[in-house]
Amino acid sequence: MSCSRNHATASEVAGLSSGVGVAFVSRVHTPVVDPETEAKARAIERGARQRKPLPRGVWIAAIVVSIACVVGLAIAWFEDRDTVALKPLDRPAPVISSGLWIGLLLGLGLGIAIGSLLAARAKK
Repeated sequence: MSCSRNHATASEVAGLSSGVGVAFVSRVHTPVVDPETEAKARAIERGARQRKPLPRGVWIAAIVVSIACVVGLAIAWFEDRDTVALKPLDRPAPVISSGLWIGLLLGLGLGIAIGSLLAARAKK
């Protein structure tokens, strides 16, 4: 015996025919998913499963290159520790402006331009 569309009695859930000990148990509802979104998600999952892993040779080459870079940096660091400059670096004349304000204005202008382009594109 069902009292509402979303609930079933305990006897209905248990498959009992008698109405003794009636209690309400909520049914589990599945969320409504857009079929187009579901199809995209399945295509992405299928593509991920079909993707072949990188060959072992690529991983070995990457490890060799990274070890060579680290060893090169370590050698340069240890060999150049006690080197003294023969001539000090020339100091440029002090500059009044460090370029901070120019950089901030340039960044603000580019940010506004890019943001307005993206907003105009999103409206279309």
